[in-house]
Amino acid sequence: MMNVEIWKNLPSHSKLADLRHQQIQQTMSYGLICVSNIVNLVASKSAEMLKEITRQVLKLTIVSANLIGDQLQEINSKRRLEVKRYLNSEYGSICSSQVKNSEWLFGNDLNESLKASKVSSSVMKQTMAKPSRYRPYNILRPSGIYAP
Repeated sequence: MMNVEIWKNLPSHSKLADLRHQQIQQTMSYGLICVSNIVNLVASKSAEMLKEITRQVLKLTIVSANLIGDQLQEINSKRRLEVKRYLNSEYGSICSSQVKNSEWLFGNDLNESLKASKVSSSVMKQTMAKPSRYRPYNILRPSGIYAP
């Protein structure tokens, strides 16, 4: 789910795109639940099954679960990056892939993340060299000679 503080400030077209991503994630989550149920079923019936088949089925379901989980994380990263363009630049670092997993897209403690992002942004601005722009020489011209 998207953090409410951010959701209410997004334009409607961005909300619609995010809802589509959320629907995809929900469907993938149901797939992950199905894979988990297969693992539970195989584990509970392992005494009745051949050990090699049990091992292969468990191995394949674990690989499937990892692939689905990776894609869920990838969609979260994409959602954060799409939202980043609507945030104030000093809060951009909350969109990194280093957000801790939680039910909220930007983590459980958004206020702390925003404060830390603002501080790091101000530190970066202070340490960055100011761009030097070309400035032509000031030519001293006697007044009145070149007057328009």
